[in-house]
Amino acid sequence: MSESKEASYGDSRGSSKTKSAKKAESGFTFFLPFMFLAISLLIILTYQLALTSARKDALTQQLVLMQKQEQQASLFKASLQSIVNDLRQLGQTDPEAQAVVRKFITVQQPQPGATPPAPNP
Repeated sequence: MSESKEASYGDSRGSSKTKSAKKAESGFTFFLPFMFLAISLLIILTYQLALTSARKDALTQQLVLMQKQEQQASLFKASLQSIVNDLRQLGQTDPEAQAVVRKFITVQQPQPGATPPAPNP
């Protein structure tokens, strides 16, 4: 009976060795799934970084265009203000210019007690 126990133990031990040998021969380890997961995360993060960089470049270009538009608008505003001031001066002596000033140009006079608007930076 003891021999049968040893034989059964030997068989179970032998079978565990063969299972591990078969596992080693099959080549399945947990390294490959984790490696694939790490590679896919690396690809995703690289893609996100590329998208963020492209968006930053687009926003930088848009900011430059907006600054140019702001400069052009300030120049245009200054030239219009110059024309309006010339028309006001002309309106003091010329009756036709005075009619245009009355009709189209409203003079903004500050209300008593009101604070003047802050200048643009």
